Amino acid sequence: MAKRDVTRLVAGAALGAALTLSSAARAGDTPAPSDTPPPSDAPAPPAVPDTPTPPASPDTPMAVAVPDRATPSSNGRTPASTPEAESDEPPEDTCDLSQPIGTPLIGCRTPRKGVVSGFYLGVDAGYVWPKSSTEARVGVGPGFTMRGRIGIGFWDHVIADIGVGFLQLNDRRPTSEQVVDCMTVNGVVTSCDSSPHSADSHVTTGYLTAELGVQQRFRPWATSSFAPGLAVGYQAALGALSRGVSCDGCSSTKLDATVSGTYLAPYLRTTFGRLGSVAVIVRWSFYLGGDLGSIGWLGAEYGLP
Repeated sequence: MAKRDVTRLVAGAALGAALTLSSAARAGDTPAPSDTPPPSDAPAPPAVPDTPTPPASPDTPMAVAVPDRATPSSNGRTPASTPEAESDEPPEDTCDLSQPIGTPLIGCRTPRKGVVSGFYLGVDAGYVWPKSSTEARVGVGPGFTMRGRIGIGFWDHVIADIGVGFLQLNDRRPTSEQVVDCMTVNGVVTSCDSSPHSADSHVTTGYLTAELGVQQRFRPWATSSFAPGLAVGYQAALGALSRGVSCDGCSSTKLDATVSGTYLAPYLRTTFGRLGSVAVIVRWSFYLGGDLGSIGWLGAEYGLP
């Protein structure tokens, strides 16, 4: 009986040891838990494309960043505004002659725009033809004249100028006087020649002119322009035509003739340079009244003619 119990105890101990060994073997075959998920044989879901943002409509409010103009810069100064905002230059399509001296005359290239489109100084030399009735009546012939002018242009189509001049006609009924040549210093006679000589008379006078004209400018090239026009003017004599010898103390005789009268003057002005600051003008004055017939002119102008 005791032997059977010992056998049972031995068998039970062996069975317990076998079960313990089996449990330990199972625990060694189980992998440790990991943060990486096990690979899956299931297919990945398809990628969803990004939906494009529709353009903003006019009615859709949009946020716009507006810089603070009063914010000082890093050096403590307020940032300067752009040159376009501070520019005082006249627009390209105007000729603003009221700008300060030294301002580029933008828009003043010919043909010009703007109310006041030009100003100029002119000097003219001319050849004078009296009327045939005047030549027969007072005994004068063709002569020459010189004139200075100052003018201004409006809208590049209208001109207005005034001038002062001197005229001398050929004397066909001359008189003569015995004269001596003297030397003067500051208006004081210092010495005179001892031998007198004969001097012939001339027919002379002075005059003022005022003109108003219209023109049309053409610019076939970048450096020149042509402006044909027509002016109407009035010439006022500063005195009557007189015949006399040009000397101190010599007598003169007033003639029954005048250089005053209204005239028409077709002309052609040609400017040179991109700004057109120099011009040559050719004109012909036809007198509607007075004792002059016509004057042919050749002149030069400087400024913005």
